[in-house]
Amino acid sequence: MNLQGVEGRERRARNLAAAVVAVCVAMTMFFAASASAATLGVSTSGTDSGNCTSSDCLTITYAIGQAAASGDTINVADGAYPEVVFVNKDVTITGESRTGTILQASGSAYSMVLEEDGITVENLTIDGEDPSNPGQILSSYGIVAVSGTSGALVQGVTVRNVGQTGV
Repeated sequence: MNLQGVEGRERRARNLAAAVVAVCVAMTMFFAASASAATLGVSTSGTDSGNCTSSDCLTITYAIGQAAASGDTINVADGAYPEVVFVNKDVTITGESRTGTILQASGSAYSMVLEEDGITVENLTIDGEDPSNPGQILSSYGIVAVSGTSGALVQGVTVRNVGQTGV
């Protein structure tokens, strides 16, 4: 056997070993990220304490603060949530039902502000009307993405009673 044939096989073996190591590292990172994603809960009977995983939080805002990893999911039970929500983490916010989970206006120009790439908002309603004064519009905008953010997904969301733009 000639020396070039042996060197060629050794080079291919090194390349194959490097590829196997790269695949193993990529798989480890993928499964570690998947394993670290948590599911947090929000309900009108919750309390804003703890980490929102063993018991529900009261507000979406508090749950976002407790979300620790990219890809965490915040499940929001049916009910009205009077708050302005600033989403500053790559999370998924999912309402229990499109007509029953309502982000209610609370006197700000915005109802929800997306401040991070890759946010998902789904299956809820944003209502800009003052619940104590029907016909009075409190929010000008439903969902607003901050300039420079990308990859947001808004699906199955109803925006109603806003003064300017829904999404």
